[in-house]
Amino acid sequence: MINKLIENIQAFISVKIERKNSPFGELIQLNDKLYIHYISLAKINFNNYHIDLIDFNALLQKQHNKLICIYEDELNNKFDIIESRIKSMLGFSVRVHGRSTKIVRLTKPEFLAFLKENHGNEPFNAKYKYGLTYKSELVAVASFGQLMHKKFEAGGKWSGELIRFCNKNGLTVVGGLSKLIKHFINEHKVDDVMTYADKDWSDGDSYKKLGFKLVDEIPPHEFFVDTKTLERFNHKTKTLAKNPLLSVYNSGSLKFILEVKHEQ
Repeated sequence: MINKLIENIQAFISVKIERKNSPFGELIQLNDKLYIHYISLAKINFNNYHIDLIDFNALLQKQHNKLICIYEDELNNKFDIIESRIKSMLGFSVRVHGRSTKIVRLTKPEFLAFLKENHGNEPFNAKYKYGLTYKSELVAVASFGQLMHKKFEAGGKWSGELIRFCNKNGLTVVGGLSKLIKHFINEHKVDDVMTYADKDWSDGDSYKKLGFKLVDEIPPHEFFVDTKTLERFNHKTKTLAKNPLLSVYNSGSLKFILEVKHEQ
């Protein structure tokens, strides 16, 4: 699958994609800024591999401007989504301006159906679900968790959590994330918004541009891959697996908070 992905991307860019082996798969240079670390499951099936992999990815992230980590099971099961995200990062996607879109409330089935088709990560439960429509088509979604009351902080602040944001495959809503966050803030009058950036895909730069500040770094977490079907499980669902499981760790995540300044 990695060969197919590289062939598809090469058709869009003029520079030759460079590939070289890594201890865990391949390091792939798409241009002078964007790199992929493709992680082969066959190369991580040994004791204490995860410590070496975590350290190796951290080193790569320091050495290169933009590094994304793609796992073999992920690419096998969500090829179109991953290809679309990479093309978007390279600037090859249809662009729609957020001001041309309309905000709508979404039902749980509507939200989950969009995520299943357009987002790589599992859908966590969310209290508030919004979408952006363009010419009556749903082009982006965002979900937020239950409001949290910080009763021990000055004034008893209220906080919200951005859980998911996702564009439609092949499309980028310019300013879409900002528009949905502002709508959530205005509707619920929260004092801050918290979110996480997946270090396998992001350094959180898009959040920083919106005024978010980095407040914490979350350690890598473990997931499990069925060695035959390449289906992914977490600690709660791994008992459902029918075949031997391989333990794998991601790169962790970054926690950001946006402080809201309400007009007096």
